[in-house]
Amino acid sequence: MRSAAPLLAAFAAGAGAFVLQVLIPRVLAPHTGTTIEAWTTAIAVVMLGSALGNRRGGTWARRRPDAGAALLVRALVYAAVGVEFAALVGPTGATTSPYDSSGLWVGSAVWALPATYALGLVFPLAAALATRGHPAPGRVLGRLSAAGSAGCVAGLLGTAFVVVPHVGVRAALHGTAAGLAVVAAALALLGRRGAAGLASRTPDLAPDLAPA
Repeated sequence: MRSAAPLLAAFAAGAGAFVLQVLIPRVLAPHTGTTIEAWTTAIAVVMLGSALGNRRGGTWARRRPDAGAALLVRALVYAAVGVEFAALVGPTGATTSPYDSSGLWVGSAVWALPATYALGLVFPLAAALATRGHPAPGRVLGRLSAAGSAGCVAGLLGTAFVVVPHVGVRAALHGTAAGLAVVAAALALLGRRGAAGLASRTPDLAPDLAPA
């Protein structure tokens, strides 16, 4: 699991973050129009949540270095729940109040903050898991960053050119939540198989105490 899981998690987190970055302005558009303020709000919420999540994820990784795989799965589950919350609350919870130059724009998309926070947990946990005991941590971090960036590109292009033209915003958010849950389940399954394989290769070192 160690080699594949962090890359897959980084890809999924990057994709999820950029799906939200495209969909937040779509949620706000009926109330605010497609404005620079709406797009700025989306970027700010994604970056703010990611920053807070990165900090917390790093703390988790430092305090529980032996539970990296389990924490990575937990972060993805939290992300799936956060995006599902956004799907249920966002399209109906976005404010309809008119905005002016003094309006608190970020408050209009606070419903997306739990999802972006949970997505922010993923990268430091993936980095800690992938680099633990690795002789070339810089190379590993480069691959993780590339996987996350590839996920961002996939989320951005897929949402803008495929999802938005064919399905509604709520359905897109539901689908993103489901995708993150599937990735979490896949990583949990990989972790169990890896642990089982390790146990099967470990010799029984206990002495035979049975009488001859």
